[in-house]
Amino acid sequence: MVAGGAFSGGSAATTAGELAVYPCPDTGPALFTVPGGQAFLVTGKTGDGAWLRIHNPLPGRTEAWVQADPLTVKGS
Repeated sequence: MVAGGAFSGGSAATTAGELAVYPCPDTGPALFTVPGGQAFLVTGKTGDGAWLRIHNPLPGRTEAWVQADPLTVKGS
């Protein structure tokens, strides 16, 4: 489900508007939302590229997932 590839080293992504952050792709309610302009460290993506795995700095969970469409990805 998760492809490493070019994302395995980490890329940056920024959202233009409010974005929901989920525990897994297409699963459950959002953990939280973040306002526009936030940057994320991208550490992976789903095979279809619809979801990006991000580093989550909050205690208790080191990763989370966001939909890729509303993000601008910088890096390979």
